[in-house]
Order: sequence, then structure tokens, then C-alpha cells
Amino acid sequence: MAAAQMGTETNAEYMMSITDTDPAVYRLFKERLLGATPVKAMDFDELKRKAFKARVGFDRIPTVEDADVGVVADWGGIQELLPSSETGWEPGADSIMPLNPGMVLRKWSFRRGSGALTVKVFVFSTGPVGARGQLVAEATTMSSLPVSPYVRGPAYLGQFSIKTPEEPMTRLVWVFHNVCVTIGEDDTGLSVESLARSIQGFMERHVTQRVSLHLPVLDKVTVSSCPVQVGQEVQVEAHLKAEGAQAWWRIDFTAPADALEFVRQGPTSSGFRARRAGMVSVDVDVTDGSTLLRSRIQAQVAIQPAR
Repeated sequence: MAAAQMGTETNAEYMMSITDTDPAVYRLFKERLLGATPVKAMDFDELKRKAFKARVGFDRIPTVEDADVGVVADWGGIQELLPSSETGWEPGADSIMPLNPGMVLRKWSFRRGSGALTVKVFVFSTGPVGARGQLVAEATTMSSLPVSPYVRGPAYLGQFSIKTPEEPMTRLVWVFHNVCVTIGEDDTGLSVESLARSIQGFMERHVTQRVSLHLPVLDKVTVSSCPVQVGQEVQVEAHLKAEGAQAWWRIDFTAPADALEFVRQGPTSSGFRARRAGMVSVDVDVTDGSTLLRSRIQAQVAIQPAR
């Protein structure tokens, strides 16, 4: 385990002292940090990512031949694989969070005594590049340590996996096609590896050749009045193709706040008040709460000066 930073050395000296056992990492930090002036936060984060990738061999992950191959599943289906109250666990939050365009997170939390367990599934509608980027983010931005603690994980998990070095392992992160999964355990006695195998098996049973055919798609998006004048209200509405889809879909409307002030939100529509003249784009994101797939289209709102 690396020694704690004493405060008497520079960040560069400390980074060198804790990476000198790994030639690839050592070389990266030596080139940029040894004898350098204080490093900007952005530069330091970049070095942390590069050092992590070098240590685990991230750039040697096999290239994906078809980015449209991926997992399409009803993610409620892994509920039977997760801990339950019948086995002495206290279920916590089960939340779905649309994040970046084409990226959705579902997160489960559990407690047992003083211990805690968290399972996170990130699904990317745009393919494996986003999933692999999320693995790097989990390894390098979710820890305040100057060097990511992760090492290579089991080869049987997806296309690539990483884990914390202690045994038994307490945290696993892996990617499989368009999905990144993380499991974190703290003082529960649960086998993280066993749970990971079960989730991996679930994903393998739900691989499809054309993820793009399963994205949630709207029939159309309409604007109540166009053009609209500054100070007037306008409504942007999403029209569904499939009847009953609204029960599973979440629709989010995002507009630049300096141009359109948010007024109200309905299940399939959003109201805004025009604030400045010009042509404004409203992002309409549709999330399937079952598959966690997401798509985006835009509506154009023409705003004229107030008369």
C-alpha cells in the first residue's frame, strides 16, 4: 500500500514515490511531473487517467467490430439476482437516472447490519465507447486518491474488468458491449464475484445484434405556436408512436435558460416563456425505463421580438 503524502514533498515527488514500482506508470509521471511546477487540475486528472490505463492495459481491449451489438434487457429482471429482505437485507433506493445523451444509470442500494452494497448499471444507447469511458471514469474520478487503486479484474467478466486489489475483492467494474456495471461492497460478507457472475450471465442472455432497432422513438414533436414573441408562452409536446409506451417512458425537455424560461412540465409536454429573440433548439430526450435505452430529437422554436 502506498504511503500517505507527508506534505513536505511536492505532488510530483509524491506521485513518483508511489508509482516507481510500475515502469509504465513511472515513465508517464516522470515525463510530465518530475521537477515540474505545480500541475493544473486538468493536467493532473489527465495524467491519472493515463497512468490507470497504462497499469491495467486498457488500450489493449479488443476493438469492437460492430458497435450496434449490445444488451437490450428489461433491467428489472436482475432483481431476482440481487439481495432481498427474505435473506436479511434492507433494500434501499432503486433509482433510474438519465445522464448524458444516450446514457442512463439504474442504481440499487442495500444494507445489512452495518454493511452496505451498491449495484450500478450504466446503459449506453450509442455503443461500447461510452461504456468503456465510464469504466475509466469510475476508476479515476470516483476516488480522491492521487493514483487509481484499481487493477485488472477477472477475465471472465465482459470484455474488460477492473477491481480493487484486496482479497476478497470489494469493488468490481466491468464493461460488456454497451453496458458498464459496478458493484461495491462494504462489510457485508457478500461475495462480489458471485454476484458479478450472475449479472454477467444475465447480460449474455440478452445480447442483440441491433440495439438501434430497440431505441425509444417518438412519432413527432410539435410546437404550440411558431413564431412566438418574447414574453409569450410556448408548449413543446412529444407524441408517442406506441400506445401504452408512456407508462414505461420518461420524456425530458431541455432548453437554453437565457432563451426559454421553464414554466411547467407534463408527462409528454413542457411549457416555456420566451425570453429573447432568435431560433432556439429544445432537446427532447426519451428514456425507456425498462431497457434504459435513450434517444434524442430536437424541436425548433422561432422567437420574435415583443411588439
